[in-house]
Amino acid sequence: MAEVDFTIREEAGGRLILEGECTVRDCEAFRDALTEALFRLARIDLDISGLTRADMTFFQLVYAAGLSARGAGKTFRCVGRMTEAVRASAGTAGIFGNNGLKLIFESEV
Repeated sequence: MAEVDFTIREEAGGRLILEGECTVRDCEAFRDALTEALFRLARIDLDISGLTRADMTFFQLVYAAGLSARGAGKTFRCVGRMTEAVRASAGTAGIFGNNGLKLIFESEV
């Protein structure tokens, strides 16, 4: 697998700390990490306050994880304050105009 630009640390209670960049280059590894977490945990709080860069692929994977979690009776949320760069990417992607994603992104905006 190619080198990735992010790390995910797991803390108690299903809190996953995402740090670094998560773009199309990292999508396979990020998808695999989310899939594995969804399999093991009933509740996931993905802390994105350490995410320094994201693109549409990141938002698509997070949205899909939220739908999968809901379908399995689990909880998935993004929490933590978004950096300016991630907030700008979210705005460009139209994230905050989409009610479905608003339910997943509980971050401070």
